[in-house]
Amino acid sequence: MSKILKQGEIYNYPKGTKVRIKDNVQCHQQYHDGGTLIFQDRKDVDKGEYRVGIQVELGVCFDFHPDDYELIKTIDK
Repeated sequence: MSKILKQGEIYNYPKGTKVRIKDNVQCHQQYHDGGTLIFQDRKDVDKGEYRVGIQVELGVCFDFHPDDYELIKTIDK
């Protein structure tokens, strides 16, 4: 399950939050499957990157627009 976020809402969540990239975004399947939220300092942002990123098994990517993220809801037992 995932939660669609409002514009810019991704910045309200802490590093390590479980996220995924929306299905309508063309990217590697691992980003659709999900990873954890990560941020970089403004001074470290390269051209074409964003401050917010996703960390998956393959590594870290800061190329996705902040509105391309969804939260992964975990079911409490």
